[in-house]
Amino acid sequence: MIHWDAPNPFDLYTDEWCWSKDYSNLRWTYNSSNYYQKFYPDIKLDLYNYYSSAIKFFTKEHKPIFDGLIKLYEDNAIELDKTATMGGGKVQTICNYEVKKQGIKTKELDIRWNMFPMHKREMFGYNWQDGDDTTPFFVKYSYIWHYTGFGIEDRTNLMRKTWDTFGANYTNYQEIDESKLQPEAYNEK
Repeated sequence: MIHWDAPNPFDLYTDEWCWSKDYSNLRWTYNSSNYYQKFYPDIKLDLYNYYSSAIKFFTKEHKPIFDGLIKLYEDNAIELDKTATMGGGKVQTICNYEVKKQGIKTKELDIRWNMFPMHKREMFGYNWQDGDDTTPFFVKYSYIWHYTGFGIEDRTNLMRKTWDTFGANYTNYQEIDESKLQPEAYNEK
């Protein structure tokens, strides 16, 4: 879910591949980088310049990244699927490798664009010393809210509670008329 007052992300960049750093679990990042290294033997990822694949903004000029990822999977599907079972994810690390391999110009978005994992960063709490203000930290300090990393029942309840509490702030919100959606347009070239 995106904060109602978040800046328009499309105003933040021109032709860069935009994403934010991921420091949520350095052990996981280290292990994942090592697991997928064999697919990119000439590339070394820097643990402190590792990015989340959760939030990305890019242009059609970045299609070669996706083409590279598709080719990697087509050529290595069995081994990639096996590697994914080792606990290093499926997308994020190879996306980091592919962007680095292709020398893509990137722009770093600050942490407000990727406050993940919210529960481990204690973002569901609030500053009780503020008196009557019980606004959760994630609402105050981030633009994108990831309801992930904990039980689905809790996610659903927290999303509903967030919407019930703050939904009125989305003044331009309109229900989508699904009959007007044109999914076939996605298949056009």
